[in-house]
Amino acid sequence: MKVSKVFKQAKQYLWDGRYVGIRGEKYICYAIEEAARARGIRSRTPANAPYKRAKQIIGQRIAPHGVLYGWLTSRVKGAYRVLNSSQATQQMQAYRHRWLDALIKEFEAKGD
Repeated sequence: MKVSKVFKQAKQYLWDGRYVGIRGEKYICYAIEEAARARGIRSRTPANAPYKRAKQIIGQRIAPHGVLYGWLTSRVKGAYRVLNSSQATQQMQAYRHRWLDALIKEFEAKGD
């Protein structure tokens, strides 16, 4: 399976940031795991390889930080002000969705 497809699947499980009827995962890697689980894919099987690779790509992109918040606050001047505001949660989820959209586009263009 192509990584772009994994990212598309993950979007379905990523929380939209609205508090009413919270559904979905807050973090992209958790959404990837949920996409695999929903398809009955166990973590230690060959079928999990593209899901594992997708999570590794996310980790590499935000390294050395373990979470997107850390990466943003170290890279984007003034990000901490937005990320510590009353709209921070919605802003972060919108950012995560935009990032997944960009990753889908990038990996589709590569044929992966």
